[in-house]
Amino acid sequence: DSAGHKAAWRALETTLPHLNEGHSVFFMFLPEGEDPDSLIQKASENGKQAFLKYRMQAISLSQWMLEVLARKFSLETSEGKAKFYKTAMELIQKVPESAFKMLLQKSIHDK
Repeated sequence: DSAGHKAAWRALETTLPHLNEGHSVFFMFLPEGEDPDSLIQKASENGKQAFLKYRMQAISLSQWMLEVLARKFSLETSEGKAKFYKTAMELIQKVPESAFKMLLQKSIHDK
């Protein structure tokens, strides 16, 4: 839901300064109104499998960040691409110098 995505974005921003090659961050989005406990309880004997299904669909921080920004700014126009690039670079500047940061920068240029 909207609140969950806003919380995930805040988590992304908080996490960026701590990222390096030794850390992996993934986002797992559950159906609206669900949390891990309610999903497992509601699904009773299949709860663990339902949870694991969503866990397997988790999306990496870098992929999710770029997808959110691509939806926010139209990549069909130069203006949209410029806003996308500027916002993405501001976020990436928070990441410590590392190979991960260089790969993030490359992925922006590939969009």
